[in-house]
Amino acid sequence: MEYHAPGISPTIIVLLLLKLGELAQIGFDRPYVMGNVNVSDISEVLSTFVYKTGIQSGNFSVATGIGFFQAVVGLVFILVSNSLSKKTTGQGIV
Repeated sequence: MEYHAPGISPTIIVLLLLKLGELAQIGFDRPYVMGNVNVSDISEVLSTFVYKTGIQSGNFSVATGIGFFQAVVGLVFILVSNSLSKKTTGQGIV
């Protein structure tokens, strides 16, 4: 005999889909604080690169383009995972 929790299943699916959308976002604070001159070549992530390019170098157009690219990748993750969720479980965000 299986037990199903129908009341919490849609909530779990929606939260999972939204977290998959944040997969492309990498935190800024930890790589920036831990990075120094010795490890700057390997500790560079997109968020610190955007900061260095946009704020320190003044190249705002490149920083904006990278931020837009991150948003588009997150949107693609959400749309693909939402369509897969609808096909497998019949539940999704929209």
